[in-house]
Amino acid sequence: MKEEKHSILTSLLSVINENDVEDSNYKLANYLLENFDRLDELNMYDIMEECYISRSGIRRFCLSIGLNNFSDVKHHYSEWDHQYEKYCDAAKKNDTKEALRESVYQVFDQVEEIATTDFLKDITRLIRDSKNVVFIASEFSAISVKEFQQSMIIAGKVIKIMSSSYVNESLINSLNAKDLIITISVTGRYGENINKYIKDTNCMKILITSNTGLEICASYDRIVELPPNIDICHARDYSKYGISYLLDLIFAFYYREYVLKGKP
Repeated sequence: MKEEKHSILTSLLSVINENDVEDSNYKLANYLLENFDRLDELNMYDIMEECYISRSGIRRFCLSIGLNNFSDVKHHYSEWDHQYEKYCDAAKKNDTKEALRESVYQVFDQVEEIATTDFLKDITRLIRDSKNVVFIASEFSAISVKEFQQSMIIAGKVIKIMSSSYVNESLINSLNAKDLIITISVTGRYGENINKYIKDTNCMKILITSNTGLEICASYDRIVELPPNIDICHARDYSKYGISYLLDLIFAFYYREYVLKGKP
């Protein structure tokens, strides 16, 4: 099930990354991406004429990416604005290199304050002892989680990921007291979107967020608090660099403790 409002871009990119250039879905997705900045202005007749596709073909395409029709595509696009800002705000600055370097260093320093030895011992123990470990994250943060997922295979632990492009309800419903959910939602927005699916799940739940004042926090057993009041630009840096660094530290600690030292 598609859930995240901003996954329309991810869905279109997935189509062109995973299909042959002669495929009708590829051609349609490519056209929408090439005209992404004016997608809300396009209509069915534009697409039918430019892509040599029928109305029913457009509907089948929409269904293939988890939407009902082209109106849904335009609706999801209209709510992409704050994601757009995340990509553009930092690039607008004249001193992009210096600003980015300073922001990344700040993010790393703050992550290190969170990732104390006690924190790393606790979270790696929970990951080791849990039968199923499911990370839930927006598509943007899930990039870092996928790297962590691959590295944890080396440590002998299978990590499952549920990103904003697909909500696996059967997986969530199968979890019990022996399992662990870790939700990553830097600003809390994605956490709010996904909460209806996980709030009643009978397993240990951890939320990593900067917004600890949200009602969704009551659904979790533990909160890992990022610095409060992270703005759009810094949310991007935390999602891209901070989460990746935090997960690298968790993996390194896990590998040393449970692979090299062989702790039971």
